[in-house]
Amino acid sequence: MFGSSRIKRNKYIESTAKLKRSSGYRADYFKIKKGLPLPITSSTLYFCPYCGKPMINKAKMHVDHIHSLRRAQYTKRLRAKYKTLPSGVNNISNLTACCPRCNRRKGKKGGVWVFLGKYGVYFMPGVWFINRLILISVIIFFIYIML
Repeated sequence: MFGSSRIKRNKYIESTAKLKRSSGYRADYFKIKKGLPLPITSSTLYFCPYCGKPMINKAKMHVDHIHSLRRAQYTKRLRAKYKTLPSGVNNISNLTACCPRCNRRKGKKGGVWVFLGKYGVYFMPGVWFINRLILISVIIFFIYIML
């Protein structure tokens, strides 16, 4: 039959405390990851690793699990990895500050999203800046042509 070649998902979900969201992971993240201090104000600057957007307001920021909780519960490799860590899936190496839009878009996806979650904070702010610079240049060019 045609339906027999479908991949069967593992229905087993590990339910240990190390694979669940803790109540204080957000506060723990901001205690350890200080961000870039802004000289004029007392606030700090964070960059979304997925889109490079600069963020200042901690209340509007999301702290994202790079490997989603769902993936950590379903995947044998991630399950074994996070069971050995003291804070489990809420370990600081699995957390990143991101904008709400990117956190909603990421969901429980893996692949490129995991790469950007780990390393995007180093190069995505430059991409975001260049993107905005090009946009402003195009707007100025069209205003110049219209005059």
